[in-house]
Amino acid sequence: MPSSSLAGLAPPLTDEEFDGLLPMTLWTVAPVHFTPVAVAELAAHLLAPAPGTRVLDVGSGVGKFCIVAALRFPAVTFVGVEQRAELVAIARDLARRLGAVNVEFIVGNALAQDWDAYQGFYLFNPFGEQSHQGAPPIDTSFGRDPLTFFANVRTTRERLLARPAGTRIVTYFGIGNRAPPVFDVLQVDHPTGPVERWTRR
Repeated sequence: MPSSSLAGLAPPLTDEEFDGLLPMTLWTVAPVHFTPVAVAELAAHLLAPAPGTRVLDVGSGVGKFCIVAALRFPAVTFVGVEQRAELVAIARDLARRLGAVNVEFIVGNALAQDWDAYQGFYLFNPFGEQSHQGAPPIDTSFGRDPLTFFANVRTTRERLLARPAGTRIVTYFGIGNRAPPVFDVLQVDHPTGPVERWTRR
């Protein structure tokens, strides 16, 4: 059950501990929409960010990936962009309460951000709510529109193609399309779902 207590929540966190800090309405959808702790840790290591670099989480939700990754890599800045202001407010509060100081959370559309400011990217199927018919949505603020889904996937691929050589991207459950051919792809088997690292040649 959700809990507001932070007693004993020193890293590494468990999913039960992190998700238990969420409001009930989000706690119930957390296993579907928010990155598992083990995947967040794996993704952070696959990105292998150097000290001083910045990593962008496209569609960061309640900030779970950014916070877990930030606790693991304190010399790296993790930035989450999320369109739902209420989720950003929760992410900022969780980061403060859990002591993750090297995180930033922005209200907005990640596709409208300047991606030149980042050296690594994390994407947990960021447009899935617009297309997937099986899982419950986080809320009703986004309609399920296949045309918007495909447009966002196309724009994301274009933005990633423009990244310089050496840029690393980690996806969890993909982005809705394959990696462009100019990326070397490392597939990692994980019990909860497919993880890939794309490295720009």
